[in-house]
Amino acid sequence: MQTLDLAIELSNMALQDTPHFKSPSELIQTAKDRLHSQMESLGRYINCAQGHSREMNDIQMKEYQLTYEKQTLNFQLIYFQPRDRWQIQNFQILSV
Repeated sequence: MQTLDLAIELSNMALQDTPHFKSPSELIQTAKDRLHSQMESLGRYINCAQGHSREMNDIQMKEYQLTYEKQTLNFQLIYFQPRDRWQIQNFQILSV
């Protein structure tokens, strides 16, 4: 699997159904489910750890690390709350 393919897959997964809020834990579970089919290139799933987190009024930024036997995926989710409801503002893959 190429890095660009994985980046596109994760970005699409994070931003689909954006009108409906998905919590970070729901997005991580969806990512793990979708990446399960890539077990041959990633290896066995080991764990997920939340890294740096920052909150400023109506914006939340959280970084996560999914660790597999052959590769570690680092990504960042930015949420904002424009009208009493959290939405995904940005999804960025930090390293693949």
